[in-house]
Amino acid sequence: MRTLLQHIDTLEKKERYTLARLLGFQDPQKATAKDIASRMSSYVGVELIFSQCNPDEISILQLLAANDIHFRDIEHNLHIPIHQIEKTAQLLASKSIVYILKNRQLLSNKLDKICLYSELRHMLHPIDTQTLYQYCNEIIKHITSNTSSTARKAPISDSASNFLKLCIQRGCIVSVKYAIKTLGIIKAHNVLNELTINNCIRIFHKISTHFSGIIIVHPDYIQIKNESKNIHVHNHFMALIAMLKAYDCISSKGLFLTQEGNLRKSDIDKITKALHAVSIQTTGKPLTSAQITQLALYLLSITNSLSVTTTNVNSTLKHLQKVLLHPHQITHMIIQVAGKENNPLFPNPLPVNNDIIKSVVRIIKKYTNKTLDTYILIHFLESLPEIFSESIQEIDDYYENVRINVLTAINFLCAIGIIEIINNAIQFSDIGKIIFQQEKKSSQMTARAIYINPDFSLVIPYHEIPSDISYILLVFTDITSTDVTIHAKISKISILNAIKRGMNPEIFISVLKEYAKNQLPQNIRFQLDEWIEHTPSVTIKRGVILNSDKKEFIDELSHSLPKGAIVERISNNHIIISESALDTVIKFAQKKDVVMTIMLNKE
Repeated sequence: MRTLLQHIDTLEKKERYTLARLLGFQDPQKATAKDIASRMSSYVGVELIFSQCNPDEISILQLLAANDIHFRDIEHNLHIPIHQIEKTAQLLASKSIVYILKNRQLLSNKLDKICLYSELRHMLHPIDTQTLYQYCNEIIKHITSNTSSTARKAPISDSASNFLKLCIQRGCIVSVKYAIKTLGIIKAHNVLNELTINNCIRIFHKISTHFSGIIIVHPDYIQIKNESKNIHVHNHFMALIAMLKAYDCISSKGLFLTQEGNLRKSDIDKITKALHAVSIQTTGKPLTSAQITQLALYLLSITNSLSVTTTNVNSTLKHLQKVLLHPHQITHMIIQVAGKENNPLFPNPLPVNNDIIKSVVRIIKKYTNKTLDTYILIHFLESLPEIFSESIQEIDDYYENVRINVLTAINFLCAIGIIEIINNAIQFSDIGKIIFQQEKKSSQMTARAIYINPDFSLVIPYHEIPSDISYILLVFTDITSTDVTIHAKISKISILNAIKRGMNPEIFISVLKEYAKNQLPQNIRFQLDEWIEHTPSVTIKRGVILNSDKKEFIDELSHSLPKGAIVERISNNHIIISESALDTVIKFAQKKDVVMTIMLNKE
């Protein structure tokens, strides 16, 4: 049996220099055969050498990881012709990975054997998907248990300790390539040796279409920092409030497109101004006013409340009227469609993937009251075995993608009130518990907590009342400021806007009566009736005027068109029809052999 050291001793000066340079020696010319063999038969050396192999070489290495193998057995297992096996074997030998034992018992070379140097085989630890799954599950069990590890931990150097912390921060599973990139070849060589000797990490190898070393941190050394912060983040239904206020602005002031097909900035500014008092928090910093506007438009869009023409954006809440006073149902609807295909005019400021949302919700259900970092880690470890066989994605890149996607999904769930954060721990809010059936109905208030002033301003202790109660109060009022308590005011426009949406003000009055600390102002009922009765209502619709010199044709048309096609008959000879019914009207007129002139130019 030939040793790796013996082989390196026989190399030409130029070949030895090339190998030493690839292994990262500062002065390759001075590297001895013993130095090269030692570096090569380490985890860093194996990574540097084996990662140079092409797919054909890797497929043979998969077989060699267990035992040396004859050409004919490779031919049988991989269905590769002998001449190609011989060529690939020579390439592996040129990299100082294998040597070839010739056997001339047959006229052919089928009994020639490829032998992997034993020093290299000793460092190879192939891992399959099932084994990776078991290790990932072991880490998840450790980080979600409430008991701390009492295992005795070996003392390690600062360099090793710092790299171990870095591994934990990046998902507890990183590539050997990442260690080399982060520490450099020499330091990585020393640190990985120290950590493996002290059982802090395990190193395995993915040998599929490419070769990659994988570092897995031992669970006993994994600790997720939980810096307790005295914070409480719960947005309740504030995102829905923003959505409805945006609708009010669009339906009364319009939202038009520029010639390039973009939303007109002056109209967006009007919506942003209308939402100036709305505040929405996330795991990091609050959403900006521009992001809140964007979120409101996105929610309107995915609930099918916006339609785009060539010149403007139309808004409607008619299809939501039955659920407008049932915010849990609207929020559940949003969860179902968020992250799916949507009009690019209304992008989500928190661009989520629907599958990630479902996964995060499932994980929070299973492991409640954990930190953001823990949820990111759980998602990474649960999903890693599923993508392990994919040749395209590196583990380190995948972790970064997971971190961004889970963070965004949690921020979105936080923004729409599904989850809340208490002292850095994430859990379902009262909204989330109802939607995901952890509670059957909304929490009941035990005491009156809302204060109403004679000037119709309200003081609402936001976190002391159920979210559905604060929603009812805010859809009928104007928010003036938000903090631990919300200050809002009943105004003529806020009441009329709510009625325009299809909301019954009687529900608002009943909530005030039931939950106000003090008596309602005596004139509130009179004032509401006054506003409703004496405020004129104007509706602007886009339509097409049809004019006929024969009254009889207009009569017949009025009786023949389907419901909704006629906007209004304005004279004996004039009728306003809906644009969507234009084709139906034309076909009807053609059947009657009328002389028809169509003038739909915009000027």
